[in-house]
Amino acid sequence: MRINVLDIKGFGKLKNKKITPDKGFNIIFEPNESGKSTLQAFIKAMLFGLKGGRRAKDGSLPPVKHYKPWSAEQYAGVMEYSLDNGQSFRVGRNFEKGTANIYDAGANNLTTVFAQDKETGPRFAEEHLGLDETTFERSAFIRQLQCPIDDDGRKSLVEKLSNLNTAGSEELSLTKALNALDTALLEKVGTGRTTVRPLDRTNARLVELERQKEQLIALKDQFLDTFRALHDKKELHKKLSLKLETVLKIKDAGLRVRLDELLKESATLSEKSLENKDEIRHVVKALEAISHFERVDDKEAQEAALLLHDIQELETAIAGLQSEITILRNKLEAAKAKLETEEAYKAKTASIDESLKGYAKQDEAKAGTTLQRGQARPHKSLIPSIVGIVLALACFVLFLITSSTTFMIVGFGLTLATAVSLVLAFKPRQQESAKPTSTKNSVQLALEEAGFTSMEDFLDYKESQQKTRNAKESLEQQLREKESQLDTQEGKLNTMGGRLEEILSKAGTQPVDRSRAERVEALLNGRKELGCLRERKAGLEADNRLLSEKEGLVLREASALLGAKLDLPDHLREAISSRGLAAIPSDYEALKNGSTMTDEAIDTLKAQIKQCELEITALETRIENAPSEEELIKVTEEITSLSEKREGLQRAGESLALASTCLLYTS
Repeated sequence: MRINVLDIKGFGKLKNKKITPDKGFNIIFEPNESGKSTLQAFIKAMLFGLKGGRRAKDGSLPPVKHYKPWSAEQYAGVMEYSLDNGQSFRVGRNFEKGTANIYDAGANNLTTVFAQDKETGPRFAEEHLGLDETTFERSAFIRQLQCPIDDDGRKSLVEKLSNLNTAGSEELSLTKALNALDTALLEKVGTGRTTVRPLDRTNARLVELERQKEQLIALKDQFLDTFRALHDKKELHKKLSLKLETVLKIKDAGLRVRLDELLKESATLSEKSLENKDEIRHVVKALEAISHFERVDDKEAQEAALLLHDIQELETAIAGLQSEITILRNKLEAAKAKLETEEAYKAKTASIDESLKGYAKQDEAKAGTTLQRGQARPHKSLIPSIVGIVLALACFVLFLITSSTTFMIVGFGLTLATAVSLVLAFKPRQQESAKPTSTKNSVQLALEEAGFTSMEDFLDYKESQQKTRNAKESLEQQLREKESQLDTQEGKLNTMGGRLEEILSKAGTQPVDRSRAERVEALLNGRKELGCLRERKAGLEADNRLLSEKEGLVLREASALLGAKLDLPDHLREAISSRGLAAIPSDYEALKNGSTMTDEAIDTLKAQIKQCELEITALETRIENAPSEEELIKVTEEITSLSEKREGLQRAGESLALASTCLLYTS
């Protein structure tokens, strides 16, 4: 077996020490009490483990407690070795927990492959060395000032001495051998009668060291609690200091993070404010471009819209009136073309009307004579005549109300029919055939002279002329009314148009290639756009005021964090640069989530550290008179070394005595 690496985490006085032996024979040479025996014990412990138990009768600690370090945090080690067949292994032991693990070159855990010892763990060394622990100690493991001889050694020595006897010079050889053995026993070991030989000196020194150790242990036990309390306080101080360092680091990083956030927020607010100011300038220019619409208020703009609507309706109504007037004039001209002049009409009808009046008077005279004589009574046909008169009067009344020529023509016809009916009603039947021929002849002559063929033809002419005359008068009346309405509507149109033009001119909308409706629409759109731009300007100005307030809050917070008054975002940027704050660590979020960064928490930590330092000072003052750890370790190692030396001397003395006895008996 060849040891490649010894990595001592903590064993006795050795701590965090790594040794890599060279190939071949290695000698470790150091001053006394430097830890050579401890290193030797570490190799044996890595191979065979350490046994526990109680103190020995002489007061010495069991191996597992004897080599436990006082100051090291670990009580463990690692050893790498290789066998003659080229296999490599790595064994790691934790002596505090009593555990061991062995791995091959492929990092495979072989711990369970080997036989297990309940106290020392896997017994791999017996298999790889071919020696048990006892044989290893009496052969390969030679302590300081020891030369153990086991049974095989004694047998070999006996065989050698026998060979000398067989050679013929055994007396001389035996005497010399016995003398040499006695001398060696006396000088190298000592006997019960000696007091200054190595074994005597070793025993005396061991007694003195054991007494000194007991005194140190007694003192150590007295101060053990103090040492433990001091160790705990130092650990607590270390942890609190580390925590304070972390918290302060987080606080500084948090300050930098918050200042960066405030700087970014301030820059964003400034940029937004500049954008708003630039947009306000554009809005002002747009307001200046349509400022002429400000001369007209919203009430006048709405008035213009209503005037335009009314004007459009008036224009439609006037166009309708003009169309109706044209139609009436055409009808009037047609009626005038059908109607004869008044002179011609009278020339045709006057003589006939006179003849008819004479004839009517003659009939009335006859009818009165008959009534006076009681010879005749009005005929029953008077009732239709009365009804006709009533209807004729009703038609004339309706004509006066409605000016309709139809009622006038019907009334005129009913009047003629009623007149004929009355004539026939008052004429005695027996005398109808006795009318003077002269009267009939005069009516007939008048009709013929006027160009009428019969009375019916005359009545048709007269009725036609009367209807046409009535229609003409009605058309003239309607024409006058329509023309009067047209004048009124045109007057209104001129008035409204003037007012509308006044408003449009005031608003600056000129009638250049634009209709009145387009100008009104331009006015309404201009007023609307004017209102929108004003609202936009007011909104931007309000937004800028809010941005300015927010920027003030940001700068006030930054001023509070930095302890300096900041008036502008550039001042904040300069303050951050001049402070030289550390960069934000990459693990800031993880650190922040696990620590408290309030000023109260920091003050509490500082107070705890201060209190811990005071307690450490008090404990250190108490243990000034306590035995040092190195002193006890030194005494313990010397006791171990001398104990091993004594055992070696005793075994050497026993071996020499046995050799001497064997020589005497075999000779």
